[in-house]
Amino acid sequence: MKNILFLAIFTLIISAACSSSSDVMDTAIDKQKELDAAYEIANDAKAKEERLAQEEEEKKITKLIHLKR
Repeated sequence: MKNILFLAIFTLIISAACSSSSDVMDTAIDKQKELDAAYEIANDAKAKEERLAQEEEEKKITKLIHLKR
């Protein structure tokens, strides 16, 4: 009788723990999507900054070339 009661309680606890894990997974997925979006924004900003720096450097080189002529 004690074993059956223990098994029933154990099964109930495991069922409750497993049923709430979908909420945890949804939260983790949402958080990962937020992190991915933030990474994309940061990555885009960095790429834009590097592109602008490269363009500025190219302008300086072009000016120097024209000045030497």
